[in-house]
Amino acid sequence: MNQSTIIDDLNGSNVSRLLRQIKEITQDELYEEMTQLKTRVLGLLKDYQSSLQQKENIRQLNQQIRKDVTNISNDYSQIVEKMNQSVDCTFVSIESITPFQKNEKVTIYEFIRK
Repeated sequence: MNQSTIIDDLNGSNVSRLLRQIKEITQDELYEEMTQLKTRVLGLLKDYQSSLQQKENIRQLNQQIRKDVTNISNDYSQIVEKMNQSVDCTFVSIESITPFQKNEKVTIYEFIRK
């Protein structure tokens, strides 16, 4: 989706298609980031299982688990924050100021970051 396509879509009243594309891009990014986080967590769980089976130093393992939980929690929070800042579309109705369309309502689409 390039800039001229966006302008053509807005001028051609294809706003709903444009909004669907923006939503799909955002959902794809979220899915990819959450999948990477899930893969990382599953890898850590396998490492912990292996360490427990080998009866490694439990105290050291406990500290590592706490550290990893903090890191995973921070990464998750960053993903959530990024998605909260994704493009949102708000609709604003204003009265037209064109004299021959005095009573007509016009809808303006404004793309903002939250």
